[in-house]
Amino acid sequence: MDFWEAVENNVRLALYATVMASFLTLMVVCVVASSGRRNTKFSMELASFEGLNATIAGDTTVSAAFTLKMRVESPGVLLLWCSNGAEVVVSYAGIALAWGDLPGFCVERSGEMELTVKPWGRGVGLSEELRRRLDTEWRAGTAQMLVHVKLFYSRSLSPADDIYGTSSHLYHLKLTDAPKFSVEFRGATGLDAAPAHDDVAPISTAFNFTLHAANRRQVDRCYRHGEAVVRYSGYTVASARTRAFCVGTKEARDVPVVAWAEGVGLPWSIRERMAADWQAGAVDLEVDVKLLRGDDGSARPTWMSCKVKAGGGSGAKPSRTTRCTAFGFQNWASDITPAWMQYF
Repeated sequence: MDFWEAVENNVRLALYATVMASFLTLMVVCVVASSGRRNTKFSMELASFEGLNATIAGDTTVSAAFTLKMRVESPGVLLLWCSNGAEVVVSYAGIALAWGDLPGFCVERSGEMELTVKPWGRGVGLSEELRRRLDTEWRAGTAQMLVHVKLFYSRSLSPADDIYGTSSHLYHLKLTDAPKFSVEFRGATGLDAAPAHDDVAPISTAFNFTLHAANRRQVDRCYRHGEAVVRYSGYTVASARTRAFCVGTKEARDVPVVAWAEGVGLPWSIRERMAADWQAGAVDLEVDVKLLRGDDGSARPTWMSCKVKAGGGSGAKPSRTTRCTAFGFQNWASDITPAWMQYF
């Protein structure tokens, strides 16, 4: 083999290696992108609605409008998570009442995004039977809408490219004007001490957070008092009593809450992980709250579960408000009581 033949063979091998590397890279990108779409989390919240009161007045047509908050949580993948947009349909008992479109968007790696979509409809006809059913469920606080979201995916990392795939998501949202609750973490103590090996000495903790209540009703909403429990990895690490408060018509209120505990016994492995999470700014806490109605003499309870992230180390992030999932008699029915309710 002469010199030029050797050069030609080396060039051919380099070309083959480049092609194979590009092919493998493309496969990895496709696998990661596909995995990211499968693992992406979606949630939907009904922020407001209007136009359905016509059925209560006896009209057989509705011109409804909804404001929906869609939250997208991207997993920790190598690529951006992008969508070319979405179509949203809101229906009741199989009848589409409102339609809307969501523009294309991208979510950063391990990031979150909240999107607002406002589907609406005009002059949608309802049968007399369906109108009466909606009227009855509206008055009972059990009327429920089905939201169908059809997401479109692009061929590459940009939401501006051609569509090549879709996915459907269904959400059952109850039409209720009950107050909305959220929690903002303010600070904590007692979570940062890394234990010595096999150290099972109890610890003392304190948590400072704010409970936000937003009243969308046309009347005031009052609560006698309440109780709160803070948990880490399933272990109760603090508790508190909440003060009595009222939220005026179409108003919002902040209720400070201080939860604390002394002599909390935790396994050594849990304490070690909690201390490490604190330094990383990633202590995942569950705040469960029970409030008792004080404006109608019923003392009916409202339970809510809130998730907050805490931390005080170099990885700590600014506090942010996280929404709570609320449960009440009108939207909670189960023969099995959730574990976190057993403590109240």
